[in-house]
Amino acid sequence: MISRRHFLQYTLLGAAGASFHSEADRLVQTLRFVGASKGHPISYLDDQQQVRGLLPELLYTLIEQVPEVNYQLSLHPWARAQALVKQGAADALCTYPSDERKEFAVFCRHPLFIWSYGYLVYRRQGPEAERLEAATSFEDLASLRMAAERGSSWETDNIPAFINRVYATSQETALHLILLRKTADFCVMNAIQASHYARKHGYQESMAIRPVEFIPNSKIPFHIGVKKDYPNLPTLLDRLDNAIMSPAYQEHREAIMTAQSSL
Repeated sequence: MISRRHFLQYTLLGAAGASFHSEADRLVQTLRFVGASKGHPISYLDDQQQVRGLLPELLYTLIEQVPEVNYQLSLHPWARAQALVKQGAADALCTYPSDERKEFAVFCRHPLFIWSYGYLVYRRQGPEAERLEAATSFEDLASLRMAAERGSSWETDNIPAFINRVYATSQETALHLILLRKTADFCVMNAIQASHYARKHGYQESMAIRPVEFIPNSKIPFHIGVKKDYPNLPTLLDRLDNAIMSPAYQEHREAIMTAQSSL
């Protein structure tokens, strides 16, 4: 069982199921979490293939409040990560609780954190820049091409179907479609993520970021979801929810989010 105090020493997921036993009514569980390997700054692998990002920091902070629970975390392409939970090869993930995901996971009532996607990202000198700068609704963008992340339930649920989509395997790739290949006109992305990728690839001068008010549900709640057949699931979720709402976790989360926004 991995120690919470060595949370950076993550192991790869194995075929064995999660452990559970009762000792004098004490719950002892290990959750095998998965996340996205290219989801900076939420979760990602650095150049040394070490797990980094908000998710490992927040999970560590949360589990510190739940001594009955240990966890492992491994990162994969996002579609693969979700499939591992769906197939039962992993136990938990942290994401937007879409109807599709609720078919194979039960989610905590309270979000681990909230992430804002209320921004349009596009080419500063692109032929559609003026239109994107003036847009007040998705109807104004109806004939443009949006770089969409394949597998994003939030985009499916909240961005109208009439918006033309060019699919990318990740948000990082979505920026390449807009700023390098120029096969898409814009995307919807968190400003911190967009700025990180711009610095990484030298897009700072060519990229524009604009906050807008017309994107529905742009403040996205990221909830912990656990596979439906996990042992003693209702009790586990209650304990995680209580920890999320604890003053200690709330304080640490605010500090972590503030530090990330200043990078």
